[in-house]
Amino acid sequence: MRSLLMIALLGIAWTTFFWSMQRRFRLLLTGKPEMRWDEVPRRIADTVLYALGQRRMPRYPLTGYLHMAIFFGFIVLLLRSVILWGRGAYDPAFNLAFVFGPAHDMNVLGMLYSFAKDICAVVVLGAAAAALYNRVVNKPARLTQSFEANLILVIIVTMMIGDMIYD
Repeated sequence: MRSLLMIALLGIAWTTFFWSMQRRFRLLLTGKPEMRWDEVPRRIADTVLYALGQRRMPRYPLTGYLHMAIFFGFIVLLLRSVILWGRGAYDPAFNLAFVFGPAHDMNVLGMLYSFAKDICAVVVLGAAAAALYNRVVNKPARLTQSFEANLILVIIVTMMIGDMIYD
């Protein structure tokens, strides 16, 4: 029964995601067509540098580094999300083909990932809490105040605390 519920929740989440993306993609199609397949290696390098490498974030001394800590922490924690979905939907012992097994089984990769995950969870929790404090209390002029941004930070803090309680 639990598996069916988790599969239904995943189905709802993916349906909502694709519905939202479809609306955004239609908006993109209203623009003038432009050649985007030139200089593919440079475009890929720029994507890695700016999107994944967060190159522009250090321009903003506090908020930029907080954003980078949350971003890079979530890259590490993404694997944890997949593991937890597998545990909730299919099997409480799910560990991605036993590669990232529990640390108590003396699985080296599992122990290394568990250590990195715990460090990242603490860093992300601190960065999200500091970012929320900065938005709510300091209110820097360059940040647009929005309910959604604050809600996202509260969700991130809640996720990190939940992950720590889960362990």
